[in-house]
Amino acid sequence: MNTLKSKIIAVIVAVVIAGAAYAAGAGQLFVPERAAAAPVLYNQDTVTSVYDAASPAVVEIDMTQAASGFFNRSAQGLGSGFIIDTDGHILTNNHVVDGATSVKVTLGNGQTVDARV
Repeated sequence: MNTLKSKIIAVIVAVVIAGAAYAAGAGQLFVPERAAAAPVLYNQDTVTSVYDAASPAVVEIDMTQAASGFFNRSAQGLGSGFIIDTDGHILTNNHVVDGATSVKVTLGNGQTVDARV
């Protein structure tokens, strides 16, 4: 799971950096050639601080679907998401929890809690 968390965190960091770069360019994705040189967008300290700030919000999501289908077997799935507010709402992809009858979330500190869709 650590590799999945690492990939999710890397994506979050990339999105944050891309957003900052977009904002720094005043909404311009392409700067005309006559414009001054663009600032350096990558800074190890910045990336580290973004990672340190965002990583505690990343969670692992375990789901179970009720028994169905030809073999009448329950299905299980694993995904990830991240906490988006102080009420504990989690943002994840729909396919991670679609049809789930049971959802458990493992927090960054290892604590597992029941969740609902």
